[in-house]
Amino acid sequence: MIALPVRDRDIAIRAAAPTIGRVVAAAGPVIRAAGLPGATVGEVVRVGPRRLFGEIIHLTAEAASIQVYEDTAGLQIGDPVHRTLSPLEARLGPGLLGTTFDGLQRPLGTLATGGNVTLAPGLEAPPLDPGRRWRFVPSREVGTAVRAGDVLGTVDEAGFEHRILVPPFVPAGTLVELRTGEVTVDDPIGRVSGPNGDATLRLAHAWPVRRVRPAARRLPVDQPLITGTRVIDMLFPVARGGTAIVPGGFGTGKTVIEQTLARWSHADVVVFVGCGERGNEMAATLAEFSTLVDPRTGGPLLARSVLIANTSNMPVAAREASVQLGATIAEYFRDQGYAVALLADSTSR
Repeated sequence: MIALPVRDRDIAIRAAAPTIGRVVAAAGPVIRAAGLPGATVGEVVRVGPRRLFGEIIHLTAEAASIQVYEDTAGLQIGDPVHRTLSPLEARLGPGLLGTTFDGLQRPLGTLATGGNVTLAPGLEAPPLDPGRRWRFVPSREVGTAVRAGDVLGTVDEAGFEHRILVPPFVPAGTLVELRTGEVTVDDPIGRVSGPNGDATLRLAHAWPVRRVRPAARRLPVDQPLITGTRVIDMLFPVARGGTAIVPGGFGTGKTVIEQTLARWSHADVVVFVGCGERGNEMAATLAEFSTLVDPRTGGPLLARSVLIANTSNMPVAAREASVQLGATIAEYFRDQGYAVALLADSTSR
């Protein structure tokens, strides 16, 4: 008999546990489900016949409390609850730039092309196009030692140099394989061999949005962020790597200021999160964003931006998830060495 390591044994136990429970109570977007032994707090589940997107937020010996991120109207006692065995994750890789997601990283443009004018409960689509091929150009030699965060190569994403890194969860080891040419985000591009075995490398990887991506060290906050707006730079300077808040009532120009910061500040990538916005306001913001001209390139600003639209008809917990999704995407581009402007409108909601 082979004794598995503690972590591997826990995973094996959870995988062997029943993966389908049943709804036993519901109160708006929060439900309780029984029959899910081995489930963990933070695990994503799919609820009911429509497979609504939910997350386990509390556990007892008898049942799991689940925050459902979609409309639960019509849900009944006894409806199935399917485990996914994974936490709420962001899919990170080429194809993020120029895309508009909802707070759960569903690509709204892709869903709209399927005739879905509104985001109906249970709809889903891959965050990154699995069929699109990218030309990967390696920058490492086979046989070299690599560790998490090392640059493996680059992909040209509409003129933007998207750097492909060794993911944070891959242990240090020797690069035994690295291919070049056109590949999809799911195709293997290489392999790292270490003391604990081999790890396959791809253009994209998943990362839990509620877990901070590791960093070797924190850089000193000693440089100003040049925003391009003189009244801000002179009277209310913002530090590069710091945070700032723009308070104000409805219609006072907060969103206009954010658009100005996105357009003119010295940032390589812009991540804009519409957190709890009314639907018509979010639609207007997205329309305006798509017409903004990038002063660096003369092309659309959207080409180096990621937009996350989380409207006010989704539960409050989904708004929190949208901000954490935006932070995870921003950290991903930060890891590549880029300066990222993360704008959230508005965290007060």
